[in-house]
Amino acid sequence: MISNRRRWLQAHWLLLCAGMACLGIASFMAAASLAAWRKDQGPRIAVPEIVEIGEVSPWKPYTRPVEVQNTGDAPLSITGIYPDCSCSKAYADRTTLGSGERTLLHMEFTPTGGIGAAVNLGVMVKTDDPVRPTIVVRWIGRMKLGAIGVPAYLRLGELRRGETKEGDVLVVTPGFPGSLDVEEMSSLVSGLELKLDPASPASQYPGANGNARRIHYRYTAGDTLGQIEDTIRLRLRSEVAKELEIPFSVTQVPVVNVIPKALVLPMPQHDIPPTSVNATVDAPSPIQSIALLPQSGLSSRWLPSKDGKSRQLTLEFSNELLKSQKSGIAEFEVSCDGRKEQLHIPWRTFVVESRMKD
Repeated sequence: MISNRRRWLQAHWLLLCAGMACLGIASFMAAASLAAWRKDQGPRIAVPEIVEIGEVSPWKPYTRPVEVQNTGDAPLSITGIYPDCSCSKAYADRTTLGSGERTLLHMEFTPTGGIGAAVNLGVMVKTDDPVRPTIVVRWIGRMKLGAIGVPAYLRLGELRRGETKEGDVLVVTPGFPGSLDVEEMSSLVSGLELKLDPASPASQYPGANGNARRIHYRYTAGDTLGQIEDTIRLRLRSEVAKELEIPFSVTQVPVVNVIPKALVLPMPQHDIPPTSVNATVDAPSPIQSIALLPQSGLSSRWLPSKDGKSRQLTLEFSNELLKSQKSGIAEFEVSCDGRKEQLHIPWRTFVVESRMKD
């Protein structure tokens, strides 16, 4: 009797254990299914966390974008972008992405290490992704061998005829202590003079850790107007570089300048007095006179400044001229520094919309 009861208890115990095991397995599968179902719920960010950039040139601006995608089913918001180095800046084209949408994350920096030094720059990206709210993207590379110019691009901006601009360009092999010399300098830019300083001012160049040669440039603007671009070519004697090219640009503008560059005038709607507009004409040397070339419906008068190098110019446009022409050019002849310069001020009209009162 006791033996039968024992067997009955054992059987029921086994059934109870089997039931609990089945319940555990079912619970685990339900949790896994729920996790799988929730995997893509809400916003999800997808972005490469390591970007191999290979070799980069020291002290030359570099940029490399990476793609960011929202793989979730809800809009993703990028709430913060933080580079880990003051030498870099980072930004995204868009900060809100719908489901499946993509954008570019840009990282711009100027490498400042020596030759062969490692590049390892990170950008922290914060989003409203509940799974990975913070991701760090790292750009990894190395400085390549070679010489550089500081500045790497010689931009002189705007110069008038006869104006001169001068300064220095350093030729450097960052982090390389070997010898460096400039054997030859050439450029096809008319008016550009180059002179090699025999001294080696490496101490004036932070991070050089080696030789640097200084080239003094002097440029005098000529008569040609517009942008002039060319390349300064250097032949070097160094173990890491044999030549170097430094891009050069300058914009030569007329001697006589006018502000504003163009005029926008309201179309006269009624019989009103002529439209008057003021402009300022200036030049590097005293202006003797400003003469308006004849044009029907347009007149002018001018007043000198104390130094004689600028003039306040007043133009008067008749109603007939503004109604008959939508645009035109006011042409002047300016006497300055013993020469006569042509000055053109384009103008156009616009219609002022009138609103009827209720």
